[in-house]
Amino acid sequence: MPTELHVARPEEHGPAPTAHPDPEGPHLEVLLTGATGFVGKVVLAELLRRRDELGIARVWLAIRPRRGKPAQERFDTTLAASPCFARHEPGWQRACQVVAGDLCDAYAGLRQTDRALLADHVTHIIHCAASVDFDLPIAEAARANIQSALNVLELAQSLPKLRAMVDVSTAYVTPHRQANGAGVAELVPLPRPASVLYQAILDGQVPEKQLLAETGHPNTYTYTKCLAEHLLSERKGSVPLTIVRPSIVSAAWEHPFAGWIDSHAAFAGFVALFGMGYLHEIVADPQVRLDLVPVDVVAAEAIDAALQGDPQRPIRYAAAGLQGASRIGMIVERAVDYYSRHPAGRRVTPTAHAVRTPVVRARELLRHTLPTQAARAWLSATGRPKQAKQAAKLSEKLAYLNQAFPAFSCREYAFAPCPPLPAGYSPEVYVDRIYAGIYRHLLGKSEREVAVAGRRHAQSESDLGFALGRPRGGLVVRSLGYALRKALRRAADVVTFDRPSFEAALAQVPPGDTLVVVPTHRSYLDSLLCSYLFFAEPALGVDMPLALPQVDHGEPDWHDRLSARTQGGAALQFFVEGGRGQARRFHAPSVALLRALQASGRPYSLLPVAVAYDRMIEERLIHHELHPDARVTAADLLDLAQGLRRRHVELGRVHLAAGAPVRLTPQSPVRQAAQSVLGELQRQTVTTTFHLRAFLARQPVEHATLEWLRDVLVQRGLTVLDSGLGGEEQLPATVEGGLRHHWRHALYPEALVRWPEHPVVAHHVARHGAGLPGRPVDPASLEDPRLPALLDALFLPLIEDVARVLQLVGPAHAPLGDLSLRQLRRDLPEAPAEHLHDALALLSERGILMRDHDLHDWHWGPAAETLADLAARCGDGQGAAVERSAA
Repeated sequence: MPTELHVARPEEHGPAPTAHPDPEGPHLEVLLTGATGFVGKVVLAELLRRRDELGIARVWLAIRPRRGKPAQERFDTTLAASPCFARHEPGWQRACQVVAGDLCDAYAGLRQTDRALLADHVTHIIHCAASVDFDLPIAEAARANIQSALNVLELAQSLPKLRAMVDVSTAYVTPHRQANGAGVAELVPLPRPASVLYQAILDGQVPEKQLLAETGHPNTYTYTKCLAEHLLSERKGSVPLTIVRPSIVSAAWEHPFAGWIDSHAAFAGFVALFGMGYLHEIVADPQVRLDLVPVDVVAAEAIDAALQGDPQRPIRYAAAGLQGASRIGMIVERAVDYYSRHPAGRRVTPTAHAVRTPVVRARELLRHTLPTQAARAWLSATGRPKQAKQAAKLSEKLAYLNQAFPAFSCREYAFAPCPPLPAGYSPEVYVDRIYAGIYRHLLGKSEREVAVAGRRHAQSESDLGFALGRPRGGLVVRSLGYALRKALRRAADVVTFDRPSFEAALAQVPPGDTLVVVPTHRSYLDSLLCSYLFFAEPALGVDMPLALPQVDHGEPDWHDRLSARTQGGAALQFFVEGGRGQARRFHAPSVALLRALQASGRPYSLLPVAVAYDRMIEERLIHHELHPDARVTAADLLDLAQGLRRRHVELGRVHLAAGAPVRLTPQSPVRQAAQSVLGELQRQTVTTTFHLRAFLARQPVEHATLEWLRDVLVQRGLTVLDSGLGGEEQLPATVEGGLRHHWRHALYPEALVRWPEHPVVAHHVARHGAGLPGRPVDPASLEDPRLPALLDALFLPLIEDVARVLQLVGPAHAPLGDLSLRQLRRDLPEAPAEHLHDALALLSERGILMRDHDLHDWHWGPAAETLADLAARCGDGQGAAVERSAA
């Protein structure tokens, strides 16, 4: 019996569009089936994106209740939440009206009252719903692809305002033995009437293999789609019907955005499996051209056929045609290239075979069947039934692919192209977009988070094989690469890098420039990780950079050593910051080495590389360094190395990203170049959810959650990476305070609005945010009480500590005594060292204090009399914030 169904009323999903729209305004109302599927989503997205252009007043969505979820809930939680609609204007859902139904029931499963409602409004139908499983039993395939289409046609015949109906079929309704007619926009000849063949399916008396052999179709999907075309054409009556035949539908070319895909069906299944390194032997002729068509091209053709249909073209193709098709050999080559640079699992080694010979079957047995069956047996024996079941499914999938797909991958079809293909289209570019889309949307990977080391890095070769297999590097370099890979597996969850940022930056380096890698200076690992990255990723095209000697003009051979390392154009590496960043803060840049490079008369491109860590191997050492009487010894450094080797330190996530290169020529302003590099390093520094959880654990903000804080930072352009590392509650205050340097700068514009012209805040932002792009602030954003509370938690301690320092120093011209950073640490032990640094820098820049760098001694400056005024202005941080909030 038909299921009790329901039409979602306007009050359940916002106000409905006007029942009788203005004749001059949008007036078309489209009923769409299959909107929860891949093609259907994009058809809906395009109808909404082009709504004004097409004159669409409303889109009705026929959605089947499933697994206890009503149709409206499926729309809200599954369909509307899809990334396919991420770029639509807020409130786009109001242009949609959900209709609950089951297409396999009469009149699409709608109650009489619901059908009457559609009869009053619907002007067009686009039928996208279908099952694309190739191996469904023929009775199930007929129910999904024939019966449902006929029920939608029955519904269409009851709609008096209907102007057109489109049925999305497949270009492969033509068996290959009739390939000379594959591109002809006509119904495919059948050995017997379609109604007779359909009845044979319903009766269940004729075996499936016999029915398929009679027509030559390779599977039940193409067979039932072929019968559906015939039966719809025979029974359409007065319904204006157009059939659209797409070829192999894959990722979007442009809309909703390049590479979008959410279906593992057909070609995507192949790509996902060999992208993960599971599918090694592919039965596919390398010379065959495969007709891959972007999903947005199919959607545009279906919409055009419905709204601007031509009675003279009852059957239309949505295909690339032979000129736009992709040669399988090229597809495999580019897959190896892409997934070698963007690893998604094991090593990618697919081989295409034109014929499934006994040798090919033996290779499948050795590389597919035996490994997966052995894994299943091992997992079962070790008490992991869930993983064992997954291994069994993988084995079945690998076997199925090389049985089901040769009908498409070993034979060439000449479909009529759908003119025109998008501007700039080429098979090579499109295949790369498919791979990027599958990598991101189906495999859940990101090109901006490519793993190169760590425990979660899917390693396809041994450490020794990795070290020996790199194309460049001598014995020392390979040994270092081997040791680092092994050490990082012990100490890090995963080490990732932002590939697009490196590729974009390196592409901007002019020919002839010497590349100088300039990493952050947070950890002793920073420079090693940069070298490891270029060794591990030879596709970046950077040889192992040579480390430049630290500036020491006192050494008689310093300039000779520098000159020797800058000869020959090899990549170089050095730290631009004046010292290692205690507690992760950025140091002011040093220009001495840059001036020395400039003096060589050659052009250089400085490549900023920001390295971010959940935790660092120096944490205990940093905590020690910040103690007033700290001294770092060789034993401390040895302890760090031992801790890394023995996994006493857990780094969590480590990430590298490249900033835009900064050019240094003989004419360049050196200090400006150094500051630009520092700004790029800060701009590319990412944060992680571990950093944010650590802050909230130590400095809770009322009603602020991790999700809220993450959204605040992402909206301001910061990258926030997921981290599963725990233990944030046990971090010392000095360590947690340092983590804020990864993300606090994203809120500098808001801090300047909350404390306008406050000397401490203004000085801090100018000192630590130089080189960062400006950003306007909407004052309304501060109306959320959580944001001012967050700013207070970040900046009020700084304001208060600087005010305390000014009180200790004053009054003006009083004896300064033993004024030093070390003494201030003793006097204000609770104040973070960076706050004391800011206080002394503020006094120095305003001329209140001056320092004799030879004696490391402070004395009063020419503006000493302004100390009292500065102290008064610095002491009212809370009052200024309150006054500003009231205003």
